[in-house]
Amino acid sequence: SNPRRSGKAGSGERDVVLTFADTTFRPGAMVYADDDGILVER
Repeated sequence: SNPRRSGKAGSGERDVVLTFADTTFRPGAMVYADDDGILVER
């Protein structure tokens, strides 16, 4: 098989609020992770 590459528009957004799995990530917040879990600084 010969898989096709996806198209790259080169666009995106910065400094936006993202909510994932009931956790809100805000621009500038620090995220710490280890084998036990993830901590998001508020």
